[in-house]
Amino acid sequence: MWFLVKAAFWISIVLVLIPAPPESQAPEVRATETIGAIATAMQDARGFCTRQPEACAAGGAAIQSFGERASQGAKVLQGFISERLEENRNLTPPPAAGRQSTTPAQPAQPATRIAHPARETLTERDRSAQPLHGRS
Repeated sequence: MWFLVKAAFWISIVLVLIPAPPESQAPEVRATETIGAIATAMQDARGFCTRQPEACAAGGAAIQSFGERASQGAKVLQGFISERLEENRNLTPPPAAGRQSTTPAQPAQPATRIAHPARETLTERDRSAQPLHGRS
């Protein structure tokens, strides 16, 4: 949750500091005015719970519920990933260290081209055709 608040804060700071294009009709705002407005907004936010205790309690309950759901979701995701990793470990055993194969090594065979019916579809007429980009 705090990551989102921090990210929103820094993105807003970057957007405020980016200069506007010269043809912009937006009013000119100085950085010092912006910082002052942010400080005032933060002071107002700190006093929100004293002015609106019901809204503050509801917001706190919503944040707590969100935190519990996020925690539960993280546990489910962790279990899912752990199961998949365990399945992968069981499928591919690790190579035995220090062991050598008892079967004699076979010499490497040259690769042979296997004719695949979908790859050999051009006829001789197709192969002898002239490209179109050379014609006027």
